[in-house]
Amino acid sequence: MDFSGKIISKYSVEMSYTNISVLLQICELVVKAEVTVDDIDEIGISIPGHIENKTGKAILAENLVGWENISVPKFFSEKYGKNDIVDDCSRLMGLAELRLGTGKGCEYFIVFDLGLEHFNQKKFRLKDVTI
Repeated sequence: MDFSGKIISKYSVEMSYTNISVLLQICELVVKAEVTVDDIDEIGISIPGHIENKTGKAILAENLVGWENISVPKFFSEKYGKNDIVDDCSRLMGLAELRLGTGKGCEYFIVFDLGLEHFNQKKFRLKDVTI
């Protein structure tokens, strides 16, 4: 995606969900996108879970097996030599909506992230939400 929000390349892969395998699969997507490292200004990675704000380290990613204390920024900065941003997927989704989506130009807006475990009917029902 470029800085205007235009999608430059789009691919899907079946994820293995183990820490190093996921990182290597992301590298494969960079190759498939047919861009060079010089074409990339920064790398953004969204991870479901608790991310240490100062370092971008994945403290715990609930949906990914073995993702505890993984230094994602270190992996990508060593591989590509680029600045990277790593944060929780829900925060980044809200930020993207604010800058490029439905929140653009709004004084106030709200984003709901109903993910894998968050929308389990035993734990959370839409009728339980009051706004």
